[in-house]
Amino acid sequence: MAKKRPFNKILIKGPLILIKISILIAVSGGPDSLALSALAKAYSYKKKCKIYYVLVDHNLRKGSTKEALKVKKLLKNYKINLHILKNKKLINKNIQSQARKIRYELLNHFCEKKKNYNYINCS
Repeated sequence: MAKKRPFNKILIKGPLILIKISILIAVSGGPDSLALSALAKAYSYKKKCKIYYVLVDHNLRKGSTKEALKVKKLLKNYKINLHILKNKKLINKNIQSQARKIRYELLNHFCEKKKNYNYINCS
């Protein structure tokens, strides 16, 4: 059985050992990305790093914007500022492939505007 260690001790031995780092967390709104957001927030307090939380609204479903705002409101309760990037391109074939390509374009554009990120994590 694996030895249990606190989350921040695991990260200290992992790749995130830089002193001044910025991380972008791509949030989907699902339980995994919400858990990652909470852990990243705790990590940012401990390591004094900047974390950007970003959700891409692909605009594929009616009500997707409402869902994105619901996630933003939920994370705001935990002092997490979620940025919502809205896709404006039509996605009509190869939906997953096109959505992934657009998502990475939007995330990269966001990072270029911030000019100070080290890692992107998509859960």
